[in-house]
Amino acid sequence: MDVALFGFSEIKDKIKVPTGLNLEFNPSSRWISDFDVVIGKPTDIMDKSWGLDNVIDLIKSNGLIICFINKEGILAASRLLDSIKLMEGGNADLARDAWTQFLYKEKYFSLSYSRGKTVRPTTSAGILSNIITKIGWHDCYFKKYTNDSLVIAVDKADHAVALRVPVFNSEIIVLPMANESSNLVTIISSLLEALPKLKRFPEEEMPPPEWVTSYTFPEEGKLLTQKREIEERLRAFQARKELLYARGDRLEEAVRLALEQFGFTVEKLPKGSYADFALKLDDKEVTGVEVKGSVKQIDLEDFRQLLHYLIDCKAYKKPVKGILIGNHFCEKPPNERGGPFTEDALDAAKRHDVSLVTTVELFKALQKLDEQKITPEEVRNKILSASRLCSIVENNQKAV
Repeated sequence: MDVALFGFSEIKDKIKVPTGLNLEFNPSSRWISDFDVVIGKPTDIMDKSWGLDNVIDLIKSNGLIICFINKEGILAASRLLDSIKLMEGGNADLARDAWTQFLYKEKYFSLSYSRGKTVRPTTSAGILSNIITKIGWHDCYFKKYTNDSLVIAVDKADHAVALRVPVFNSEIIVLPMANESSNLVTIISSLLEALPKLKRFPEEEMPPPEWVTSYTFPEEGKLLTQKREIEERLRAFQARKELLYARGDRLEEAVRLALEQFGFTVEKLPKGSYADFALKLDDKEVTGVEVKGSVKQIDLEDFRQLLHYLIDCKAYKKPVKGILIGNHFCEKPPNERGGPFTEDALDAAKRHDVSLVTTVELFKALQKLDEQKITPEEVRNKILSASRLCSIVENNQKAV
């Protein structure tokens, strides 16, 4: 069973991981839908870099999300449920809007506060009963929740403090947060131990017992190796596709991987730097790169930081070129997008010898590279020689 645990870095080394359970802390190289169970604070699970669709894929595949909440995390849990319920009802556009804009309509959760310090399990807690008894406090309770939710823990005033909320083929379990790190270690370790019984499987999909792994067929090992290789390649292709829609850190990572495939050595610059990357060839710095994703055209304001970087380089007599890589109109398919850069941005790029490259163009270059219709050296030369708009594969910037 693959389990992702978000947050709780302060107790990472103290948590006991049961045999047969693959636990990853704050995974960044795998999709959230790759896991069977996701555990964490809603604010961590709702990290916008994952995207709502990946959370939906996890739940639709009978995956399980377990949220630990306190008064700071309740809004994030509500937004998560609100978005998923909207998606479940077929309103995908509104669901994505709720996800990206962090809308909270008080439709599924409503919160109040209590002085009660004891939490006891209800009959619907099931296997969670022994875990809930280890939770020694809470600072909030649900005064409103969906009719199909099961209350699994209450305080001494019988206020609901933990719920099982059914969504799609699975459920989201919301548990109160303990305030002592030692309590959290005990709770999370116990929770991991209970997961094989807690995660619900249809009878025909019951997971095999651990001892079955010692019984194999001659060709099985070879096929499993091929499967891992294929899955790794498919993840790499999916990461490339983020060039077409991502923003922020996810877009930067997709751009970094693309540039490395074109033969650049990519150095990630520290947070607060005027550029995102420094590119090197033969151990010599040749460019500074700024990456921007936008729902509109890339404008002059989007690469002011890059201009500051170039000015600093000149002051230190480091002759480097500037490259701005932009994902314009990122919420639209590439063939429906307008021009990538404003006239002001194009004019400024020409004055400062900055190469303007779209992530759509990088994506096309990767396609051509796979087809062996272009070489990494040709791609590098086109990027480095451009002043203003860079066309790597063709002049048409509006279509893939």
